[in-house]
Amino acid sequence: MVRWVRVGLGTTVVAGGLGLAFSTHSDPHSIHTKTQAVVRGARTLAVVAAITADYKISLALAKRRDRLASVEANVASASNNKDDHFSERNGAEYKKVLLECHVRCAQRLLWLCQANAGVYVKVGQQIAALRPHVPEQITSVMASLHDKAVLSTREEVESVFRDQFGIAVADVFADFDWTPIGCASLAQVHRAKLHFPPRWVAVKIQHHHLQHTVDSDLELLEWTVGAVEKMWSDLDLMWLVPLCRHNIKRELDFENEAKNGQKCARMFAGRDWVYVPEVVQKWTGARVLTMELIDGVNIDQTDKIQALGFDPKQVATLFTDAFSHMIFCTGFVHCDPHPGNIMIRRHPTLGSTQIVLLDHGLYRQLQDDVRINFCSLWESVLLQDGQGVRDACHGLGLEEYERLMPIVLIGRHINDNTAMVGDTITREKRLELAREVGHQSFSDVTNFLEALPRDLLFIFRALNLVRVTHDSLGGSRKERFKSHARHAVKGRSYRTFDEDTPALAPVSPIIYLTDTYRSLRFEMRLMVAEWVIYWWRWSRFGSPFVAQ
Repeated sequence: MVRWVRVGLGTTVVAGGLGLAFSTHSDPHSIHTKTQAVVRGARTLAVVAAITADYKISLALAKRRDRLASVEANVASASNNKDDHFSERNGAEYKKVLLECHVRCAQRLLWLCQANAGVYVKVGQQIAALRPHVPEQITSVMASLHDKAVLSTREEVESVFRDQFGIAVADVFADFDWTPIGCASLAQVHRAKLHFPPRWVAVKIQHHHLQHTVDSDLELLEWTVGAVEKMWSDLDLMWLVPLCRHNIKRELDFENEAKNGQKCARMFAGRDWVYVPEVVQKWTGARVLTMELIDGVNIDQTDKIQALGFDPKQVATLFTDAFSHMIFCTGFVHCDPHPGNIMIRRHPTLGSTQIVLLDHGLYRQLQDDVRINFCSLWESVLLQDGQGVRDACHGLGLEEYERLMPIVLIGRHINDNTAMVGDTITREKRLELAREVGHQSFSDVTNFLEALPRDLLFIFRALNLVRVTHDSLGGSRKERFKSHARHAVKGRSYRTFDEDTPALAPVSPIIYLTDTYRSLRFEMRLMVAEWVIYWWRWSRFGSPFVAQ
């Protein structure tokens, strides 16, 4: 224990020097910036040391108690093999202590993210989105970061706006509500009315401190990951750092966000059930984004959706179809579809349900070969086509994970031919799956994530967020899986014909006819497979509605 206390104190002291060094990259002339970098660095390294010490010491003691319990059990049963009843990773005490460590360390991480704010909150949100690959005890705690962000003051908002455009807020807006209508880790949104033309808009203002802290925070993140890898030799996390750096830099560029939003609007042109707010280009820059103000409700506000006269299950279907179209057909994907970025409103002229997509900072343009192989993978999984799964995994460079992919996508084995799409999984099969994947260590999970094509890493994140929202609206797993698969079949005829514009139609009539036939064949095969299972259950159990 003394050793780990020394480690914690040592890293906290060293943090001062590291923070000072990192801060010279962001603002070498600002004493305040350097001081903040020292404080933020000290917090980071102290928390990392505490988390590492907790896991190392607690799990070592748990292993010892499990071993003693095993020896006592062996003696009582007169066993000659003292390890018959013992498994360090699977011992009851080890499991209990591991869960307790997850909870304690998640609270420490949450405190760190809230205290340092900015980039730390963003990283914490990314951790929350890694469910189910990261323990639920951690992701559930980190998910609260979506609702907690530090507000910029009026003076800071004014400063950012003046730095961007060289004039005051009052010179552009006849009315400006200084209380934000929304606040996130990187920016906050204000309601305002332009002088000319006189219209209400939403003004997204980047948090003032990010300009001074983002570089030092990212460099400190890289150092921290390196230190964690040295303390846990079986972990390989450094590949995440450049990915995180690239994404945050992109999200901090609001001109890039405006461009993504305009491209998304073109992508859904002609689809009245999806809408992207119009950007006011004149008052949009790298740190300020001005756009059309939308009057609607967040997609997770089920009661308000019903008050508008809409069916939440229909909203779930439209929402899932929109993202299935992005992922499987066009390959230009909004990678942060959490409920705060999705609104529901009544169509201004048609009166029908309309989904409004907000926050276009994080997008991914999939490579055609990745997208098409992913389409094939989804189609094959739902049709239980083992060879198709193998071919798709080979095309994605995931040959060693071909048995795991169906479990990742729909929670079932490829050879589970007694279950229909979207069936509730029985406790026995859930335990069977847990036994198969439960022996995987955290390093195995990180190795799997690292092996994924970078495109798929973002797609899995988006699919997970879509799943959470779809389920919260009362949508069924069956309809969600079928939406993905149907768009996957259709998407194999789509191509991206240049780097700026996603394809809005199949590339040729011949391919269109071919894939129309493939879509019909898919529906028929799926229907026949479900009817076979339906009658098999009826004949065996007397009812087709039996959990599998």
